[in-house]
Amino acid sequence: MSENKNTAIPVNELEDLQEKEFILHELQKSAKIGWWKVNFNTHEIICSDYIMDILDLSKNTMTVEEFLNIINVEHRQRISSSFIHIRTQNFYDEIFPIQTKYGELWIHSKLGNKIVREDNTIIAIGFSQILDEETNTSLYKNKEDSRLKELLVRQFALSQSLSNFLKSADTPKVITDTLKDLLQQFNGDRTYIFQYDKAKGTQSCIYEATREGVSPEIDTLQDMDINYNQWWSKQMFNNVPIIINNLDEMPPEAISDKQTLARQNIASLMVFPLLSAQGIWGYMGIDIVNTPRLWSMIDKEWFSAISNIINICIELRASEKKAQQEREYFKSLYDHMPIGYLRMQILYDHSGKVTDYKYLDANPAFYNITASPIGSYIGHTAKDFNANKPEELEVLQQVVSSGKVLETNRLIANTGRQYHILIYLQGQQEVVALFTDISERMKTIEALRRSEETLHNIYKNIPVGIEIYDKDGTLIALNDVESEIFGFEHKEDVLGVNLFKNPNLPQQHLEMLRQGKEITFPLTYKFTNVNKTYYNTKYEGTRNLTVKGNCLYDTNNNIENYLLIVIDNTEAIKAYRKIEDFETLFNDIAEFSKVGICRWNPLSNNFLGSDVWFHNLNQTPRQINNIMEAYEHAHPDDLQCLATFFQNVMDGEEQSFSGQVRIQFEDSWRWMRIRFKVKEYNPQKGIIELIGLNLDITELKETESKLIAAKLKAEEADRLKSAFLANMSHEIRTPLNAIVGFSNLLADTSNIEEREQYISVIQKNNELLLQLISDILDLSKIEAGTYEVTFAEVDVNDLCEEIICSHAMKVPQGVTLSFEEHEPHCSICSDRNRITQILSNFINNAIKFTEFGYIHVGYTLSEKYIRFHVQDSGIGISTKNQEQIFDRFIKLNTFARGTGLGLSICKSIVEKLGGEIGVKSTLGCGSTFWFSLPYDPLYKAKSGATDH
Repeated sequence: MSENKNTAIPVNELEDLQEKEFILHELQKSAKIGWWKVNFNTHEIICSDYIMDILDLSKNTMTVEEFLNIINVEHRQRISSSFIHIRTQNFYDEIFPIQTKYGELWIHSKLGNKIVREDNTIIAIGFSQILDEETNTSLYKNKEDSRLKELLVRQFALSQSLSNFLKSADTPKVITDTLKDLLQQFNGDRTYIFQYDKAKGTQSCIYEATREGVSPEIDTLQDMDINYNQWWSKQMFNNVPIIINNLDEMPPEAISDKQTLARQNIASLMVFPLLSAQGIWGYMGIDIVNTPRLWSMIDKEWFSAISNIINICIELRASEKKAQQEREYFKSLYDHMPIGYLRMQILYDHSGKVTDYKYLDANPAFYNITASPIGSYIGHTAKDFNANKPEELEVLQQVVSSGKVLETNRLIANTGRQYHILIYLQGQQEVVALFTDISERMKTIEALRRSEETLHNIYKNIPVGIEIYDKDGTLIALNDVESEIFGFEHKEDVLGVNLFKNPNLPQQHLEMLRQGKEITFPLTYKFTNVNKTYYNTKYEGTRNLTVKGNCLYDTNNNIENYLLIVIDNTEAIKAYRKIEDFETLFNDIAEFSKVGICRWNPLSNNFLGSDVWFHNLNQTPRQINNIMEAYEHAHPDDLQCLATFFQNVMDGEEQSFSGQVRIQFEDSWRWMRIRFKVKEYNPQKGIIELIGLNLDITELKETESKLIAAKLKAEEADRLKSAFLANMSHEIRTPLNAIVGFSNLLADTSNIEEREQYISVIQKNNELLLQLISDILDLSKIEAGTYEVTFAEVDVNDLCEEIICSHAMKVPQGVTLSFEEHEPHCSICSDRNRITQILSNFINNAIKFTEFGYIHVGYTLSEKYIRFHVQDSGIGISTKNQEQIFDRFIKLNTFARGTGLGLSICKSIVEKLGGEIGVKSTLGCGSTFWFSLPYDPLYKAKSGATDH
């Protein structure tokens, strides 16, 4: 029937189509055959009318599950597996019983064609035929055919597993799926694979599949002791399978193994060892739970074959993994090895001569050698890069012709590096070249050559004589200076003499030399002792020499040669001493002056610095390449100017530098003056030579700071002194004016009260003027160093009471002056007048700045000091002013009367008496002025005072 209901079909064609459909239906009935079509995406089966009628279906569609449910249960699993595999295989040919409306009938079902649509939908088309009774009977009777069919199904399932294994990279999944297929094929309960760890002596389950309802045990079967079930392990390691139909078959020595299996409800099992080239690495098994099973020979052979195949697959995958790791290793080695690799194809002309070569492969090291982008050569010929030079082609021709490995050295022009190239033939058309960097080795060889030349020149021209003797003491070599020292006409005339027979050499030193000891001694060489008898010489008389002898050893630490160095004592020793004296003097001067010297070539990183230079930078003298390495303790703020200078020197923009750098020494900073000068600038020849000096100027900086502070202090003192003098002129003039004025008024008045009042004013101004002059005189004495104190015994309580009594009349109304905290008795050894002067100054200041409240005078004792104090409730002093209140010429209140010298003089007196002075005050809450003096406990004992 057409799927397009809107298409009109002519009547004659419709009748023709109906007739053909009728004929087809009748033929299907007669042949007992029908067709079917399966959509594996929708799992839907469309069947012909004949099949629809036989199966008694109400419609011509059914699901795959519905189809499988009408198959005989004994054949359902097999047909299900075979039917599902149509998705991946193009084969399906099965015979099985099926439930129909006529009862159970055998059918033959076969795949006809399979279609894969563009959307990957898989459509299978086939036919099914009802078999007659004869066929059914033969099928029942022929057990072997059924068994063969079962084996074919198993083989097909296994081929599917192997196919999946080869196609999929997920090995665990493929193995697990294969184990599940085995469960279905053997109708088992659990399949598994165990692996041995022989180093640890354990075994672990690495794969497991279980039937629905059987609990997995893979998590509990990890790191089990191999020797726990000894019989089981012995069977496996002897490559003997374990096949048990029921547990009672197990031998007596397997009792512990039997108990283990019984605890897991295992009634029957098959286990086969898994073997690799290294021996037994594990085993594979299948368990039947609760019900024993009689394993057939086919079961055993089949499971053995499957275990072998799975073993091979696992080993194959492990080998592939190992091979992949090795490929990655060699790929990494290929990419990172420092040897350049180049593979080339040789190109010939018609006569077989090498005309060019093509680049086939090269590793990163080769591109690094040639300083070329990676991949830039591949596919190109040498001609493309103008590299097909005759000498290169000649080398390749030699390799091709001889078939031997050829070695040569080449200089890579664009990098300036030298390489040793090893070239060999690989096949008929390819050549491989290996490049090894020998630049440093060639430099070393060149350096050795120069060293040999230098040593030869030194040996020839050094201004000392050199003699070399063999291990027996026979002279084998000497230099020209030696011939000159000893007056040889020809060297050949003296070669062969024996060292130990020289009559001029002391025997004790020669014996020491035989013993391998170094000898050095002065020698007065007498030519009369050796001439004619030891060797011939043109000299007579004597020479003063210095002889130094050493032994030269072979690799076995045996004496091989004796080396004697002879120095003409007259000139050489003088020169040596001059040089030594100069170096000592130079080092002493540098160390005394703390001047460090260095020399540096930034192009070659060649650096040389004196010990003082390193010490000034808080560094240990050592070999460095970059001078900035020595400035690791420099202050970061000071480094930028140095770095900029060095860069400018490299650019040829600066020639000299002078600056100061701070260097950290533990917890302190020291100042260094740094100077550099470019001695030679020739970068084309690799020369930029700088000489540098550093000088420790920390003491100069400290002195400079002190001088600046002293200058500021002197300027401040000068300013204060000027202010003081201006104030003094005012302070002195004020009482003088009062005295003169009231003296004139006193002469003109006859009133007794007025006269007493004038006399009182004159008296007060006299006292003020006397105090001003007294302060000035005291300050002059202190500055002149003539201020004297007189020590005597002082009764402290009497002193304080007298002072309070003398100042009681000065205290303003509303303020109380009292002698508070003190001992019952107290005597000290000090200057009574000076203590009185200090306390009076404290009390006078308190009176000036206390309008109401109290003024307390007192003292306290300690083991070594007596501390006096005057406490008031006045206006107080700010914290800032407390810091300078004892300085000279300081008046915190410019409107208050006085010189501003009182507290400064008090401080000088206290220090003269060996004590300390200070103040504790809070602005607005009053002040406490105090001073302490040494206290002698003897006076304490005499006075009978007690400590509090």
